[in-house]
Amino acid sequence: MPLGGRETQVFRFTHWLDEKVEYSCSFASGAAAVFECPPKVAAEPAGASGREVEVTVAFEPSTLGENIRDMLIVSSPAAGMYQCPVVGRCMPPKPQGPIEFAGGAGKVDFKNVFSADADFIFAVDNPAFSVKPSEKIGTKKTASIAVAWKEGVPGGSTAGKLTVACPSQTQCTWVYYLSSAQRAATPGAAPAKKK
Repeated sequence: MPLGGRETQVFRFTHWLDEKVEYSCSFASGAAAVFECPPKVAAEPAGASGREVEVTVAFEPSTLGENIRDMLIVSSPAAGMYQCPVVGRCMPPKPQGPIEFAGGAGKVDFKNVFSADADFIFAVDNPAFSVKPSEKIGTKKTASIAVAWKEGVPGGSTAGKLTVACPSQTQCTWVYYLSSAQRAATPGAAPAKKK
């Protein structure tokens, strides 16, 4: 999973009691920053062959790592305990896009996946595009990065690259390819006439 991404998987177990039971769901580490699940899941009364119950587990890493581990614990005083190891892998962010901008302006939604508020630095590699230099984004919050494109800028073009960095948290950078939806008219072309 690239840093900044989110992946979900489902843990399934069999409930055996002939009564409705509410299971508590948690992780052995007690940390909720990397792996997430609902705090409780309800199981309806089971028949002779039991009833399958699902727990959705989300993985949203905040640091790079090959072997991020925890233990999912699903338990009920009446029905017992189920344990499932969860393992994740976080890689550097992958480039995204191209993101098309209509009318010379657009936005890129970006989430701070870190466990603390952080300052993010924005830069573009094409003088036709412009973006504010930085923004402080709250932990686990999403911000819209406004990007503008201007026609006729010397050295500019309709394609560019937005880079997002957070030196206080990681050496990684996020790359978004940009494309202005502005298209030049074909020389000599005339609008189609209505019949």
